[in-house]
Amino acid sequence: MLYAPGELLVLVEAKFTSGNTIASASVTHDVIGDKPRTREGILERYNSQKLPRDALLAPSSSGPFYSQLYRNLVFAIYMASKLDVRWGLVNLVSERQFHQRQNKVEFQDPTQFIHALLPEESRDQFLFCTWERLYADHVAKATELKDLAEFMYNKSANGDRALGD
Repeated sequence: MLYAPGELLVLVEAKFTSGNTIASASVTHDVIGDKPRTREGILERYNSQKLPRDALLAPSSSGPFYSQLYRNLVFAIYMASKLDVRWGLVNLVSERQFHQRQNKVEFQDPTQFIHALLPEESRDQFLFCTWERLYADHVAKATELKDLAEFMYNKSANGDRALGD
């Protein structure tokens, strides 16, 4: 979470080797007292009625339901409204991991899912971004971030260089 008082609140769902969690299609997966794992349980627990009017649209009943991103979206909107600031939500993923596993829904771009939940004027407050793009655009060429650049460049995942060549 990044907070600039009086200005902006940004929540970041950062992934490196894992994908975005998808809600279970089976109602039997929710256990009383535990975090809900089904679409219905998540919608009940993270009720949009507590959000500002028209901040969030009803989710589609078709397609994947990205549960962690939905929760973070609700949190971002709720907290930003209490703080009276603009909100943002970022899904930061590994391009390499997502490309290698793109046949699995949890490794696909969730932008369409998030945009379907938001009024058109709020859609630019969500960003799907990769570690590789963040590194190339903001870290690799910044001399003051030399140590961070070296760390990110040499980071490994599953026995291979994480950011690729």
